[in-house]
Amino acid sequence: MRIVVSSNCMTGGITAAFRVLFPQHSISPLPYSAVTGRDFATAAHGADIIVHSGPAAILNECSVGTETRQILFPELYFNAFHPDQVYAWMPDGSLVESATGPYNSALVLWSWQNGLSASHAEQLFTPEVFQALGYHDRWALSVERLKHDFAPFPHLDYRDFIEPLNRSGCFMHTVNHPKVSAIAQMARVLAKQVDPSIDAECVPLESVLVDSLFNASFAWAMYPSVANALGLRSEFLWKLDDHSVIGLSEFIRASFEKYDAQQPIDVDCHELKWPVYTEVLPRLAKVSRS
Repeated sequence: MRIVVSSNCMTGGITAAFRVLFPQHSISPLPYSAVTGRDFATAAHGADIIVHSGPAAILNECSVGTETRQILFPELYFNAFHPDQVYAWMPDGSLVESATGPYNSALVLWSWQNGLSASHAEQLFTPEVFQALGYHDRWALSVERLKHDFAPFPHLDYRDFIEPLNRSGCFMHTVNHPKVSAIAQMARVLAKQVDPSIDAECVPLESVLVDSLFNASFAWAMYPSVANALGLRSEFLWKLDDHSVIGLSEFIRASFEKYDAQQPIDVDCHELKWPVYTEVLPRLAKVSRS
């Protein structure tokens, strides 16, 4: 049997997990962001099963054969561990970059847009500010979003994914880059769709998979009081894609330097329009300056 795995950043990890779970089958990775159109159809041709997350239209546009069984699953977004992480855009649709590439701190970006200095921005990184912004209470909201994201896939139960991870600590590098533990659990959930008889829970995938996302990309800090609210421990440490690690002061300073390449009025961030930021942050920033 030939199984094609087509996803975003999870493609490699799920492919590797499937090769452990199904050594008797041929498992091929096909990241949809790298291969599109006719090339996608050619690569998927002849597959018995295609396991796919992302735009379902890709499968139709590429005329994946009706003889190919499709197992669809959601892309992952879970921000309980990193509630301050946001995206921002320029008018031309390009992403605004901070010290950690496309991942921005809402607090740092807001501070820069509102004329605060880097040192004033750092003063906002306190448990009191995080509490006022609701950063300590994102777990239930994140689980609810996960439930919503799984809803279009009635063959999957979000609880089969999240409940085993409740005991694994922080299972995300960023809001949308899962750690090995999350990729392994998603692979187990999907493996049951491929073969309901498989006992995937007994296979220790976490101990044999390589964390390629950690090796290739950024890892966002889990703020200490956010971690404490979840019964975990952490520090203000960001891993860059070159494997260097920076602390809070350097992260803010380097982000400000990146932001200075554009005008504040040109930067658009959806979350910074939420009332919790527009109403709370001006008051908190004023207090921090005093």
